[in-house]
Amino acid sequence: LPAPARERLAGALAPRRYARDEAVYRRGDEAVAFYGVAEGRVRFSALSPEGREAVLSYAGAGQWFGEIGLFDDGPRVVDAT
Repeated sequence: LPAPARERLAGALAPRRYARDEAVYRRGDEAVAFYGVAEGRVRFSALSPEGREAVLSYAGAGQWFGEIGLFDDGPRVVDAT
């Protein structure tokens, strides 16, 4: 991004720390933001009909996630932890 766009983006960020296994959002939540990972990683998962967690993917430092929900007007479709 050009410097002015990076500066606007940086000014809109709200840093937050999450504890291990703390939910960033849950399936069915309204999509109101997108996220970037500064350190650590985020696990994306869903529960099977039997109630078992199926891990779908991970996001690590430098990756962004959650933006699709801002464009499709639907709820979150997986858990982000």
